Amino acid sequence: MPVPAAILSEPARRFATATCRAWLAAGLVLLAFVPAARGAAEWLGWLPFWLLVAPLLVLAQVEALDGFRASAAWVSRSRRALRRRTWRGQARRIARPAARRAVSG
Repeated sequence: MPVPAAILSEPARRFATATCRAWLAAGLVLLAFVPAARGAAEWLGWLPFWLLVAPLLVLAQVEALDGFRASAAWVSRSRRALRRRTWRGQARRIARPAARRAVSG
């Protein structure tokens, strides 16, 4: 029996968040105390990108995904609530009999 995707997404999200936060903390320590980490490596490229910017981008993406899921859930709940309401149309005025004019004769 297949496992629903919602069960797998929460642990994966927590793992990605914890890994990126640890990566970001290590990158901050390296950049603060190792001057060589502020440069570029021939095989890796600009090191501050990989030590700070990349984990920040992943964290932002995970948070944006959570926000998107929350907003999608809110939209679906509000759509269901709108469907439950009955729409009766615009209120109409009650037609009153017109006053008769006195006929002079």
